[in-house]
Amino acid sequence: MNIGDALQTGAEAAGRRDAVLILAHALKIDPADALISDPNKELTLDEEKCFVDLIEKRQKKMPTQYILGKWEFMGLPFAVGPGVLIPRADTEILVETVLEYKPKKILDLCTGSGCIAVALASMLPDSRITATDISAEALRYAKKNAEDNNVADRINFIRSDMFCGVSGVFDCIVSNPPYIPSFEIDHLPDDVRIYEPHSALDGGADGLFFYGIIFGQAKKYLKNGGLVFTEVGPHGAAAKIMRSNGYVNVSIINDYSGKPRVLCGCYSKPPEDLCSSF
Repeated sequence: MNIGDALQTGAEAAGRRDAVLILAHALKIDPADALISDPNKELTLDEEKCFVDLIEKRQKKMPTQYILGKWEFMGLPFAVGPGVLIPRADTEILVETVLEYKPKKILDLCTGSGCIAVALASMLPDSRITATDISAEALRYAKKNAEDNNVADRINFIRSDMFCGVSGVFDCIVSNPPYIPSFEIDHLPDDVRIYEPHSALDGGADGLFFYGIIFGQAKKYLKNGGLVFTEVGPHGAAAKIMRSNGYVNVSIINDYSGKPRVLCGCYSKPPEDLCSSF
């Protein structure tokens, strides 16, 4: 099998984009180099076997990101695999929004692969971040990603069910919680439905379960005037929950397709709470 044959076979089985990425991975070269390589160049037997095996996995709907074992987020490399949610470009809007405020002490709930915490730590060198997840497997990836991106010394990873293991007061709380309604899980694309952890996707009957927890409890961990940022589903209904919990200056930032993507709000402590702190 030569490179041209491999690309054609892979494209028929998995699509052109995935074929290029998987071939480059099998050849241990950059995807751009795979496109300009001599199509008549023969693969070694080991390279051909690796490529065919990986294409077969993709045909079985395994996510390309899991096959490659890595994915890029905010221009940074992240290790991913079974047991951890794959970082998505939509979540970059959440990180970009937080970066505008330059917070120093940050809590990242439902950290997953650590993509949000690691990206913020990389771009806010004065920041200190606490990142939590209930999944031990997700935290294993998150810790590796922090180490690989040289920010492990500024992120404290905690295995915790939401706020359970958290202490301290933060400038801001950020989260990409599960927000897909339970009834929609079975209708997701096969690569998501079969392989990605449902615990990182399922947001309860209406997709809003975790927003009630976040907005209700975050007030205990925010400084006066602290901010909460969350990714939201396309309906943006979480804003009503945020406002009902006393947050002000609530705003929704749309993604590049014009759909609600990021919810932001500020919590100002009631006067009696401020007095009781003295």
